[in-house]
Formats: sequence, C-alpha cells, structure tokens
Amino acid sequence: MSRCFDGGYIGGTHLAIPDDLARFRKDFNDRVGCNRLHCPTCDSFVRHLDGYRASGALDAAAKQALYDSAAPESLPSVYRDEATREGRLYFCRCTVHTEFGLQTVDSTDYGWS
Repeated sequence: MSRCFDGGYIGGTHLAIPDDLARFRKDFNDRVGCNRLHCPTCDSFVRHLDGYRASGALDAAAKQALYDSAAPESLPSVYRDEATREGRLYFCRCTVHTEFGLQTVDSTDYGWS
C-alpha cells in the first residue's frame, strides 16, 4: 500500500481530496489531500465534511454517532455558517478536528496515518 509523503495533507476546502485512491501526495511539492486516512486508535478510516465544524467538544457517544451517521451534516453536533464554509471537518470514532489551513498529518497528534 502506498503512503503519502509526510503522512499526507489535511486542509480546508481549498485542498482537493481525490476520489482515486491511486492518487496520493508523492513529494514535498504535491498539494493533494489524503484520501485514505486511518486512525489506529479506534481502527477506523477518517471521514470528512466540507464546510462544517463541530458545535463544541463532543463526548465519546457524539463522536461515535457522527462517525456512524449516513448523513452527519444533519446532526446537532455539527454546524455550518459563513465562517465555516472554508473549513473541513475530519472525524473518526475517537477524534474530531476542523481544519481551515493546511498541515501534514505527521505534524498532528491525532495518530492518523
């Protein structure tokens, strides 16, 4: 299995996340979002919602409900407004993070890879 350079990028909605799993960040200059992040802590793939953020700190049950939902954008634990439209909400079963900028996954403390 291929691995993104520096663990891949997470970023706001300005960062394209390809549908093609064969497309991944191959070097320093490659500006593409990771499309197959995995969390070893909860053994789940990381999902995302464009233009949303969490509506506060979520407890374990709310994180699980967010992850399990077929329509997470309809849950009261997330919201969108003008300020969030450029953000991207990343979530697994144990971690929720909204990213507006750009950072390498290896520079975070979420444990995702």
